Amino acid sequence: EGLRGEEGLDSFRYDEEYDEKEEEWKNIRAEILGEDSDDDSESGSGSGSDSESESEDEEEAPGQEQEKDKKTVVIQDLTETDLVHLRRTIYLTIMSSATFEECTHKLARMDIPDGRESELINMIIECCSQERTFLRYYGLVSGRFCLLADRWQDAFEEAFAMQYNTIHRLETNKLRNVAKLFGHLLHTDSISWSVLSCIHLNEDETTSSSRIFIKILVQEMAEAMGMVTLKQRFDTDNPDPDGAIGEDAKAAAAAAQPHGQPPQEE
Repeated sequence: EGLRGEEGLDSFRYDEEYDEKEEEWKNIRAEILGEDSDDDSESGSGSGSDSESESEDEEEAPGQEQEKDKKTVVIQDLTETDLVHLRRTIYLTIMSSATFEECTHKLARMDIPDGRESELINMIIECCSQERTFLRYYGLVSGRFCLLADRWQDAFEEAFAMQYNTIHRLETNKLRNVAKLFGHLLHTDSISWSVLSCIHLNEDETTSSSRIFIKILVQEMAEAMGMVTLKQRFDTDNPDPDGAIGEDAKAAAAAAQPHGQPPQEE
């Protein structure tokens, strides 16, 4: 009952200002879309012209195309929709895989572009830190990626330094899982031991969180390698896993001793 029918809209009414309004709408459209408003006006006014006007339009066409190219607006997507979709896909793949071989195979088939390695590495670390206890599943996935290509190994080595510098932001449980993850990568030689160069054991450059991180890291490596082997690896200056270990380390230590002094026994 409260509705009012506008019956006047059903009938045609002549608009005396039709040409002016159309020209105004053309200018607005050209401003929004980046088009040349003169193109439409010239095409409309030149429809009834003779052959001379057509030749003039052909001469002016290259200049109009250049002006149109200058007014073309390039739209850049700053919402990072593709990045969000990539992260979601990585997370769902990690959490839905039954074995680490299946997870590695699915993630490797995603063809993650160069420069986006950190997205995969950070997602693996984040998923690992969210678990109640450390799952060897994440260590095996990470180790397998380090064997696939050098770019993944380099990305994990960069992630180690970044995680160590920001370890104070993590809770105790997350800190423990992250430390055990990198401990697994180190004792399996998936990443180079040269990443430990960012650790400076002194009071000024360490915090309580970083010291706990180092403690759990070394404990994880000692449980897997054994204390003797771990000590031999730390005694060598070569971070390469194929470097001097065992007898070679002893021979190198003996050669470094001054003449006349017996080598120190462990």
